[in-house]
Amino acid sequence: EKRKQMLSPLIPVDKPYILSVANTHPHKNIHSLVSAFGGMTGKIPHNLVLVGRPRRGEAEVQDALRKVNDKSRVFRLENVSMERLVLLYQGCDIFVFPSLYEGFGLPVLEAMMAGAPVLTTKNASIPEVGGDGVSYFNPRESDDLAVKIQQVIGFSSQERNVLVGRAKEIAKSFYWKWTAQKSLDVLNKALE
Repeated sequence: EKRKQMLSPLIPVDKPYILSVANTHPHKNIHSLVSAFGGMTGKIPHNLVLVGRPRRGEAEVQDALRKVNDKSRVFRLENVSMERLVLLYQGCDIFVFPSLYEGFGLPVLEAMMAGAPVLTTKNASIPEVGGDGVSYFNPRESDDLAVKIQQVIGFSSQERNVLVGRAKEIAKSFYWKWTAQKSLDVLNKALE
């Protein structure tokens, strides 16, 4: 299968995984996800796959990683091709975007389009993107992220399909709104 062939050099394809796509800027809050994952490793069989480059918040991420009992279950990836990124989104059990602030939240939209169940925060513009097609956690409650990850992972196939179906509807409307706006921008520039 193409997915296994493309992803096996990056991660173990025979194990379920939690995915997050973000550089480690402090506001991306990746350290919270690593901490939550570290506290759940005995309760879930999943690996944690982090796609993104080290940035100013990397020290906090490294601190959180030091506390994870089984570090072999955390995979850090950089410079992933778009084709592989889409396959990572499509194959994850859950996509987690713990950001505390976003101008838009493109990874949330990408995950929604790829059919991944999404767990994110209600901060800034993220709820505009996710609407009722994603699940939310409260980043101010330290245990809420771990609780909500386990809830989403535990969804029945019907619950999962309803959420993913709604997310895909929302994502399509965003794509067309975005395309229409870009087209209008080009036309306006041409008219000037």
